[in-house]
Parts: sequence; structure tokens; C-alpha cells
Amino acid sequence: MTFTEQLLLAMPLLAAQILARPDYVLAVDQAARAEALPRGHLAAVCALESGWGRAPGAWCGVTHPRTPAPQQAQAAARILARMHRVCGSWPRALAAYRWGSCAHPDTTGYVRRALALAERVGP
Repeated sequence: MTFTEQLLLAMPLLAAQILARPDYVLAVDQAARAEALPRGHLAAVCALESGWGRAPGAWCGVTHPRTPAPQQAQAAARILARMHRVCGSWPRALAAYRWGSCAHPDTTGYVRRALALAERVGP
């Protein structure tokens, strides 16, 4: 199964955005591989931060909206990888990515949603 197919199965409500932006799919795949991250975790962050490009603003939530997709995905991957090293677990790394602190309470369900989505996407 291709990465695009994995994303479509995991995020059916974002199918139009995923199919419209193959550059985003490639950017996430390459950035995750470059930082040795599970692709599902990076894809989940990018999807939650922007609806896979549907919401205005930065795509993965970390750079200027006019920054090209590959650089946005690379920045997100670097931050997420660093947060995982610093925080020591995916739940804490996702909290730090979203709120800047490994110990931030997940009052919005962001971490739970990100982990569930990452699991559906797969490695």
C-alpha cells in the first residue's frame, strides 16, 4: 500500500486535500524519513495543525504560510524529532509540539487525536 493510500484510509474526511496536494504527501514522507520519524506521527501533526492544508496559515503549524511544503514538513519533522528526544515519549512529544511543554495537560484532546490518527496511518 502506498503512503497516499494509507493517508486516504486514515483520513477519509481529508481525501480531497490529500489528493489535491501530492507534494504534501511526498514532503511528509521525505521529512519523516530524514528525521527517522514514523510517517504517521508527522502526518497526524500536519493534518491536525492545518487540516492537511485546508485551514489558513502554516501547513504543519510551524512556519510562514508561504514557505514551500517541503521546508514546512522538514521544520515540523525536526521539531517533532527533537521533542521526542527531549520528552522521551510520543504523548509528551506531541504535547510539546503543540504547547511547548512536555508536561502540558492535554485539555483539548490533541495528543489523543494525534496518536489515534498516527496509529491509523501506520509507520
